Amino acid sequence: IGGTGSYEWASVHDIAPGNGFVTDSTVRNGIIGGVVGPQYQFGNAPWGAWLVGVEAALNDPTSDNSTSNFGLCANPAFGCGLTRLDNLTTVGARLGIAADRWLFTVSGGWASARFDRTDVLFATGALGTGGGGSDERHDGAYVGGGVEYMIWKAPFADLIGSIDYQHIWLNDHDDLDVNG
Repeated sequence: IGGTGSYEWASVHDIAPGNGFVTDSTVRNGIIGGVVGPQYQFGNAPWGAWLVGVEAALNDPTSDNSTSNFGLCANPAFGCGLTRLDNLTTVGARLGIAADRWLFTVSGGWASARFDRTDVLFATGALGTGGGGSDERHDGAYVGGGVEYMIWKAPFADLIGSIDYQHIWLNDHDDLDVNG
């Protein structure tokens, strides 16, 4: 069981099916969350021991995405983008090599996130005034890698510092608002 503090950066590619309009937007935000899962360490070779495990994580952004990260809408008076990419959930397997206080891991599995979309009127900065907006969940997959160091070992809990990177692909999804 652990807590996380991270940063998410995402690229979102939108295509309007009616007129073929294409726009790209980004998400840049701090995220906080937690992770839980069992791990089992076995073997004792000179270079270390193997680790296998399963883990689940849930992360949410610390604030709304800036409208400066929005792309243009089909109507150029508006910008379109994600106000939040939240409920970022991952569930997957973990494989690692433990050597003394170090642990090197790879991971992968299922991923899901909720896309909260809206528009912004450039002239006033008002959100959602152009009729654009939707809230849909997108599923996909992730792969990752990381390194951990056990800072302090105690009988029932350890203090571990880690750096972990996950690359997440979320599937295309019909996410239509009133403007198409």
